[in-house]
Amino acid sequence: MVTARPTGNLVEVEAETLSRIAHTGLALVLDVYDSDPDDREAPSAITTISDLEPAARHPAEQLARLLTAHEPTGEEPLMAIFEWALERLNDSRD
Repeated sequence: MVTARPTGNLVEVEAETLSRIAHTGLALVLDVYDSDPDDREAPSAITTISDLEPAARHPAEQLARLLTAHEPTGEEPLMAIFEWALERLNDSRD
């Protein structure tokens, strides 16, 4: 999750990371929120597939299926999915 000020914040994704993501065939989705507490209530933490918006949930489920060969339950931790993806990409390069 990215939280930005009303004037904006910089989000940088290194070229190597973008290349690894591109090899999965999935999109990179940045969900950006205004950090002004008076403007709106802060979003809840997004930590599992089921916490994602519907448009982002489907690609995460696809990635979980690819990496684990199991049907996702929605309770998979997102950081674990990203770590599995990077590990698998690293292993395929060796």
